[in-house]
Amino acid sequence: MISTLDGKIVPGVRGESASSLGSSVDHEVMKMLAEKCDAVILGAGTVRAVKSWGFASGIRVVISESGRLDYNHPFFSSPSAYVASTSSEIPKSVGQISTTKPSEILGELRNKLGVNRCLLLGGGVTNASFFAEDLVDEFFLTIAPKVKMGADTPTAAEGEPLPESSLLEFQLLESHSVGNEVFLRYVRKR
Repeated sequence: MISTLDGKIVPGVRGESASSLGSSVDHEVMKMLAEKCDAVILGAGTVRAVKSWGFASGIRVVISESGRLDYNHPFFSSPSAYVASTSSEIPKSVGQISTTKPSEILGELRNKLGVNRCLLLGGGVTNASFFAEDLVDEFFLTIAPKVKMGADTPTAAEGEPLPESSLLEFQLLESHSVGNEVFLRYVRKR
């Protein structure tokens, strides 16, 4: 994920691409991470916000309750594009994982498609669903030297807040600064 100094993940309004938040270095790091994984997972809002698809990822999964997506989007140009949805509206040309529950999606990917490493690309609602089930092993965060503000502006993890007694703890594994950006890598403390 990339966020502003104040924790916001979009430069404009909800539903817009976050690509202008990060530098070319941030974009290259994201591509590199995607290439090292067997699959990428993202929410429908993120697919709608991104007008192109530049990742050389293997399996691509978009989570969509409704299944209402633009199936002409470049995301679906690969035969290994899937929609995780309970909707019966998914075109036959696109693979379907018949659940939107994160643990079940990961189970399907592992057991039926042989996926071992996934990269979760957001957005905040999708990230929150994986955090809520404690399914995030590592968290890569780029801090962009910008401030957005806004009480309703999306953050890296939205949804129902965890109680204080159940906060998920992560340990800093790496940090690098390139120009004015800071690249952080955290691992889940178990």
